[in-house]
Amino acid sequence: MLKYQQLKQSKPQSAILRCSSTGCNCRILEVKDFNSDLQSNDFPLTKITNAPKMPQTIELGNEEALSDESQGLFYSVDDMWSFDNIGVSKTTEKFEGTEEIKTEAGETIYFQRYLICADCDRGPIGFAGYLGDAKRSDDGSGLHYFIHPESVRYEIKR
Repeated sequence: MLKYQQLKQSKPQSAILRCSSTGCNCRILEVKDFNSDLQSNDFPLTKITNAPKMPQTIELGNEEALSDESQGLFYSVDDMWSFDNIGVSKTTEKFEGTEEIKTEAGETIYFQRYLICADCDRGPIGFAGYLGDAKRSDDGSGLHYFIHPESVRYEIKR
């Protein structure tokens, strides 16, 4: 299993994102089309301003600091059925930050839930929210999902 920085050096074409918690290997999401910059057509890396803080991969139960390079980067997932496994918190409209969350394109994200590992409940590994004027519903349809690249580990697909 690789961390994000190691993944960048190996430049794979595809990888499975897995929970990084010691003893858990939950399969979260498969990315099949990385390019040389680790961008994916299906799940692009998106820069987000004022995003909720995410812990980096866990080593022996200790959280590590995020690298400056990946701060604010998230894989953008627009359909909950794209995930193999994902857990979500209850709906909340507040988190530790009070600033407005925005994509690099300037679109506002209305925070709703944290994303966690479905097997061990470790997290947050990302968050979910409504983009701009997207239709909101009680069942969560219309949510957009964001996974932090340093909150998961990577299994390289050959």
